[in-house]
Amino acid sequence: MYAISNTDKRIKVLDNPLGFLCFKNEKIELVEITMKQNESIPMHYNPIQVVFYVVEGEGKLQIGNQTYHLKSGEIAEIHPDEERSWSNPFEEDLKLVVVKLVG
Repeated sequence: MYAISNTDKRIKVLDNPLGFLCFKNEKIELVEITMKQNESIPMHYNPIQVVFYVVEGEGKLQIGNQTYHLKSGEIAEIHPDEERSWSNPFEEDLKLVVVKLVG
């Protein structure tokens, strides 16, 4: 079976930064996050594999003790249980697509 969806069906999941659940099934979740300057997501763990795609802007991804500067068009894969955080110290908004492999 296939699914076609649009942004009218998004569900708000974060307020600061702004985040929307765009798609979910038994195997994946797709979340869109927009981070304004000086917004961040604190260090946390997830028991699942996650892929981040930077759609617009640039930001800082911290994985454990390492910090990476990611820009538009770049992708990061995070393995389960790796501690991570995001921050946007830049003027331009950072827009991410987060693909969570849940199944």
